[in-house]
Amino acid sequence: MNEKGFSLMELLVVILVISVLASIALASYPYMRAKSGDAAAKSDLKNAAIFQEDHYATNLTYADQAELDANFVGTENVTVTVLSADLGGYEMSASHASSSATWCLSSAVGAVTSC
Repeated sequence: MNEKGFSLMELLVVILVISVLASIALASYPYMRAKSGDAAAKSDLKNAAIFQEDHYATNLTYADQAELDANFVGTENVTVTVLSADLGGYEMSASHASSSATWCLSSAVGAVTSC
C-alpha cells in the first residue's frame, strides 16, 4: 500500500514540540518586556541630557521640570523627572511603566546608573 499523510503519533509529537516552545516563550515574556522598558528609559534619559546641554548653551542655565515637559518629547510610558537643575549641573531620573527599575543621570557623573 502507498498511503500518504501523517499518522496520529506524528501529529501529536509536532503539537507537543510547539506547546513546549510556546511555554518557554510565554515564560520569558515579562522579563523581556521589562528589559525593553529599561532600555527605553535609559535612552530617554540620555536624550534628555542632550536636551539639557543644548538648553544650557542657549540659556546659560539647565532646564527645570516645567521646561523639560514643555520642550522634550520622550518615549511613550517613560517618565523623565528633573531632580535638580541649577547653574552647576543637573540630576534626572527616568522609569518605564513596564519596569520597576529607576535610572539616574547627573551632569557630574555623566553616565546612566541605577538609582
